[in-house]
Amino acid sequence: SASSSTSNPSITQLQDVTDVSSLSNITSGNPNLKPTFSNNARLNYTFSNIAAGRTFMVSANYSNTLNSIVDSLVINQPDFIIPATGEKLGAGNQFVKPVNLNGRWNASTSLSYGFPINFIKSNFTINGGASISESPSIINGDVNTMQTVTYNGGVQVGSNINEFVDFTIRYNGSYSISSNSS
Repeated sequence: SASSSTSNPSITQLQDVTDVSSLSNITSGNPNLKPTFSNNARLNYTFSNIAAGRTFMVSANYSNTLNSIVDSLVINQPDFIIPATGEKLGAGNQFVKPVNLNGRWNASTSLSYGFPINFIKSNFTINGGASISESPSIINGDVNTMQTVTYNGGVQVGSNINEFVDFTIRYNGSYSISSNSS
């Protein structure tokens, strides 16, 4: 299946107002922001053998966002001139302004296989997957892209032995690796 959606900037993001109430974190709006546009695609496949009690599922997802609203951050630049005031940012302070930027996307896949364990009247399921995503931002005028790769997996044993006894034992784990381009 495929879908698309849009999201408008908030009123605060669009206001051409600079907030200097906290010198260590000066924020500004951006009246030139455009709406974001997201595309999503999903593929699913399920196979069930009811007689044998086995199931197999696999899915793949992809999303891409155009005109993402991200932070443009100025940090460790004491000589940066704050646009609204004309004053220098100063040491130890930061300036944040929302901007539109392309390059945000995510892709993931997962699979699951389940089968009965007859001697304990239970079902055993094993699952796993992986995802990769990229999220851009701007730091001191340079585009920075954070890439995150995540692996996950798990097992589950579930039973409904009779009307008085049932149980589920489950373990899921994940491992993520993140890196920045700058």
